[in-house]
Amino acid sequence: MPRRRLMADGGSNPNTHSANLEADRQETRERVTADLGITREEIEELREIDPARRHDELIERGYYGYVDEETGYGLATDENGIPIMRPDGTVELDVDALESPADLVETDPLIALIGNSAKAKVLLAMLNSRPRNATDICRAAGISTSSWYATVRDELLASGLLVEVAESGTSTLYAIDDDDPRYEALQTLRRQSSKAFAENGWDIVRKEFLDRDRDDSA
Repeated sequence: MPRRRLMADGGSNPNTHSANLEADRQETRERVTADLGITREEIEELREIDPARRHDELIERGYYGYVDEETGYGLATDENGIPIMRPDGTVELDVDALESPADLVETDPLIALIGNSAKAKVLLAMLNSRPRNATDICRAAGISTSSWYATVRDELLASGLLVEVAESGTSTLYAIDDDDPRYEALQTLRRQSSKAFAENGWDIVRKEFLDRDRDDSA
């Protein structure tokens, strides 16, 4: 089930609860719209983009698979994956977005290309992420903490692509070194894979060709 942010008052008046919930969601709409920098002009631009390039653009702009970490809400989108904008200029929310970012990792074009090993999932989860501690990394990547401490952490640190950046309480925070040329190489591989899958009609979520009548014997 998707995460829900509990209301502070927990009052018994359902009208008050509904009003508070809507106010809370509106606050989230405004914050997400500002954080992503989505404008009506961008939405219209996305509608004009060639469908073969659109998925790539949605990933590039951070819209594809977006889930707000504070609330668990995603972006409501139309049939083309383009965010829906409300009359007030804020984006519509999908309150039934996938609960865990790990679900999004599993359906990412990079994972579809190279496979879903624990290290690949960690790298993908951390590509555009703020520094995270081990618990957050494992949750986002969908791996066990035992796998993280057994080999994944040490091998990625040894590679130099993952680095320790700070201490937060008793936890170490990790991040991808975005000055490493391999960081941009992974981003490029992800974008180009997304484009190729789209051009060839492959649905990375359903793991099938969009054209069900495709002649596999050709």
